[in-house]
Amino acid sequence: MSAPAPTSAEEVIQAFQMLDLRLDLLEDNREIVEKEEFTGERVLEARTALLIEVQSNFLPLLRQQLADLLDSFDFRAFPETPQPNFSDVLRNISSIEPNVVNIKTFIQSLSPWKLHRIVSRIDSTHGIMKKFRCDRLLEKTVDLMCTDMHDLVEAYIKVVASQSFTIDDRDRLNELTEACYYSIDLMIGWSNRSDHEILQQKWPGALQQLDTTLEALVEQLRVSPRPDIDNNSQDEPVQEIRSLTNSSIGSSQDDRLPRIRHTPFIFNRPVRIRPPDPIKPHLRHLFTAFIPIIKLARIFYRRVMKTPANRPAFTLHEVLNSYDLERLNCEVLSLARSIELVLDILKALNRTDDPASSLQDLRTYANAPAEVLYCCMATIASSFVPSAPLVERNPSENNYRVLFYQLKSDFYTATEQFHKIINRMEPPNFSNYWYTFSPGSI
Repeated sequence: MSAPAPTSAEEVIQAFQMLDLRLDLLEDNREIVEKEEFTGERVLEARTALLIEVQSNFLPLLRQQLADLLDSFDFRAFPETPQPNFSDVLRNISSIEPNVVNIKTFIQSLSPWKLHRIVSRIDSTHGIMKKFRCDRLLEKTVDLMCTDMHDLVEAYIKVVASQSFTIDDRDRLNELTEACYYSIDLMIGWSNRSDHEILQQKWPGALQQLDTTLEALVEQLRVSPRPDIDNNSQDEPVQEIRSLTNSSIGSSQDDRLPRIRHTPFIFNRPVRIRPPDPIKPHLRHLFTAFIPIIKLARIFYRRVMKTPANRPAFTLHEVLNSYDLERLNCEVLSLARSIELVLDILKALNRTDDPASSLQDLRTYANAPAEVLYCCMATIASSFVPSAPLVERNPSENNYRVLFYQLKSDFYTATEQFHKIINRMEPPNFSNYWYTFSPGSI
């Protein structure tokens, strides 16, 4: 009896391509449901058991399968030339494929795409099966399958097609496999994470966006011409702004926190290729007055995620339903977006030769960041549960007061100062008012 023919590179590539097709989401043929239905206790118990099964069996198995797939390429042979066993590679691909289908099917049964847009108001007692938690888990599954594993499979196809098996190939495959491990481990521990931990996945990305915005604005001010002002007779706005930007806002402990690994937070803003336009001298005070607002927003983001000791300062009541959690998430993300909105208006004012329209927009939206911040603080206050005393000498101190009272006051002062500069740009023949800002409109 003749021995079976050795597995060719073409067969391996075809197997990887078939696996890549399996990574796409399965079709959901159910009808779109606009009204939420009550979930019975037995259904919740069955779904909980299914989630635990995925976390304890299918996901750990996928992690091991990806490790076996990497080992079958014999990259450990370096500095000797690796000798991949294509038969083992093909066998590992064949074992991964049904596991991927099972994971996708089970996760989609917990959070069907057709129900994804409905936010539950009646799941406050559902624990780890709250709809917003299942929706986030589905999003993580999409990230794992359609991004992490897709990139890994494409890299494998490229390596097999080139037959190179270099150290660079090994490092690239190791890096992509580690990214898959990270996503899988995150999903395995999903049930052990609090609502607050799951809620803040995109908040570090918003904070990083503000960091980038602040750095760019400071650099833009640095290279822009200064107004001609006599050093002996500096006007009041210059002195007031200087006191704000050099105050404790910029030297807070919160600004020394380490950056946190995060998922990308996208504002749908184009990446700048050319340097920004210099700020006109007569607008320099206006741009400078906006810096404290950005700094205070950064401090807020750090405080809703971590304390200066890099630990959670608080958590949220477990009885919050998915609607309340999604609303808080929208409000917190809207703070960064509202700052970007005001900054866009400032930039438009800097570019135009007819400032009337931009000035009116600025008056309308100048209070937007403050109103969003107050909205966030009110929602947090209604569900605030301190995780540890922030003031060791006085354990009974209200942590919410420590975290947010002074911050709120500083934000109000910075916003009022910003308005003063706006009002000085034209005769005060208009009424200043607080705009009713809706986070969902940004």
